Amino acid sequence: PQPVYYSVSLDPREQDPTTLSNTDTAWLREHNYLTAQLTPETLPKILAARPVGTELYALPLLLLFALLITELFMTRRLVRIQTTINAAESGLVARGVPR
Repeated sequence: PQPVYYSVSLDPREQDPTTLSNTDTAWLREHNYLTAQLTPETLPKILAARPVGTELYALPLLLLFALLITELFMTRRLVRIQTTINAAESGLVARGVPR
């Protein structure tokens, strides 16, 4: 089935395809809401430009993975230590006490 999209209280002004007037553009520039404007000449340059910056999602993932591996080895070490302890020799089992 084809999806059906609904909108609640759709503003018809949002579907207006006209461009901003010069006075609107000037007002936006004066209040620092508009710093640059695309033109048909600048659009190909902007689309061809390489994005600048670094995505940092890999660093927290790597840190989390390292913590999980550390926890794994610590847990294995604790289990190994606990299985090598002799309960009777360590005094963990009461001797001579009737059950």
